[in-house]
Amino acid sequence: MNRKIGLLFTAAACGLLVTSCGDDETPDPEPTESPTPTPTPPTAGDEFDLDSDFAATSGNANYIYAYFTADGDMDAVFSSAARVNGGASISYTAATQAVSFTFPDLGDAVTFDQDDVVNFVTMPEAEATYSRDDEGLELFVPFSEVMRVLYTRSNQAFTRDEVDGTLQSNRVSLFFRPVTTDADIDTTLSFTGDVDVRGGDPGETASDAISSNETTVTITPGATDTISGTIVIFDDTSGTATEAARCDLDTTVAADGTFAGTCDDTDNDLNWQYAGSLAGDEREEIFIIFGATADNDPDDTSDDDDDRRYVGSFIGD
Repeated sequence: MNRKIGLLFTAAACGLLVTSCGDDETPDPEPTESPTPTPTPPTAGDEFDLDSDFAATSGNANYIYAYFTADGDMDAVFSSAARVNGGASISYTAATQAVSFTFPDLGDAVTFDQDDVVNFVTMPEAEATYSRDDEGLELFVPFSEVMRVLYTRSNQAFTRDEVDGTLQSNRVSLFFRPVTTDADIDTTLSFTGDVDVRGGDPGETASDAISSNETTVTITPGATDTISGTIVIFDDTSGTATEAARCDLDTTVAADGTFAGTCDDTDNDLNWQYAGSLAGDEREEIFIIFGATADNDPDDTSDDDDDRRYVGSFIGD
């Protein structure tokens, strides 16, 4: 698992417009645009419950972000981020609180057990947090049909823009129970939940400056079922939160509950990609994974140094 961190973002580049986070030992890949695939049909059994055993897989439901701390500095800044395509898996045993997690760019599964548990809460939101040396894992189940898993590695030696320091890398996967009903959506569905978001201007934005608010997403039935709602990202760099990014969701939901779309955030000069799925036997929940990058106009050199990017997810019920 101790592979060069530059490979982490090379793998991530398949998900969004992305450049490397500045490892002086790794060439910066050119920004490339690729499609935003919908999450693949997952395997999952009963509802996610940290008091019961479970195992699940999912595909194209991942993202990654990192923070850099310069030597001699106490403050971490955002370094890079992207959506990541590929498969992830998780296996959990309740009796020993043992968990095994795989991510697209990890050669081996990471494992933790009850000796590594630092926090375990099952009501009202289920959360298990593990920590060992410079590694950590968090399982978060805000409701019951979708689980967000965060794997963190800290204190990795790293050089950014010729400045030595350390990197904290964070890999996130979402697991969800698929929709099993084949009944048509005949009434408006509404889902409310929190947004997890990371990002900013690489090398500049403080690690705790980016946030979002509670969001409501709606599925409207019709000749084609459509998703609507707004995700807003805020940047608090001087004590006042200002809007940094905004996406008005508007795309078709497929029969299996999956969807993918894009939006042009012209006010903030950003391009967004997002994908997600309804979740649960009867469409009880929804999740969205998103990414946004600066809209660099090839005919305008004034914005060539704009490297802003954001990634995150929304889970609602």
